[in-house]
Amino acid sequence: MSRVLLTGGAGFIGGVVARQLRERGDAVVAIVRDPARAGSLSLLGVELVAGDLSSVEAIASAADGVDAVIHAAGSYRIGILPEERPAMLDANEGTAVRVLEAAARAGVGRTVVVSTVGVFGDTRGRVVDETFQRDLSTGFLSYYDESKWRAHVAALRADPSLGLAVLEPLRADPSKYVRDSVANWLNDASKDDPAWVRSVCARWTRESRGKETAYTVKRALRTIDR
Repeated sequence: MSRVLLTGGAGFIGGVVARQLRERGDAVVAIVRDPARAGSLSLLGVELVAGDLSSVEAIASAADGVDAVIHAAGSYRIGILPEERPAMLDANEGTAVRVLEAAARAGVGRTVVVSTVGVFGDTRGRVVDETFQRDLSTGFLSYYDESKWRAHVAALRADPSLGLAVLEPLRADPSKYVRDSVANWLNDASKDDPAWVRSVCARWTRESRGKETAYTVKRALRTIDR
């Protein structure tokens, strides 16, 4: 059994995550604005902690002793006024940054940030997957779209090494689709920390000399070495 800290547990997706975690026997701690309005979580046996995700220290305290953090909180509204944008940006990007920092401070081994397919932007009818890279020159479809995309970038910048636990076992995966996803993740990270990505790729090349790893490394470094 694992102990998991959950944000956004009172929401639609977060509520489903909470239920599934409890059904498989995990202990769940949920940060909620008002515990009195989170009766559905209480009925599941979720431990409730009052908070609004504005304090790194408070989040880190709630994360003390957990095995994983799932950040599903956020703000979804379309057509907001310009003066409402700072609040949405903080709800989507700001909270992601604070949760990641808090998880790192608490020494949490695994953190999951829940996002949206909206970060892909307008794919013009094309069905895409994790290998897709957005063309930012086309702009954003809404401020919600932009704020969630910025949360992705912020999460990557906060500590790219957090992704290694997932990436390492997949560097030589037999599926090209999987290797493309790993390479694209590293390539995105290289835009802010090329030296870190080079060091990871150099180590992978030393440790795994197969053609699959060579493909992943070459693709990950494609915009650094061109």
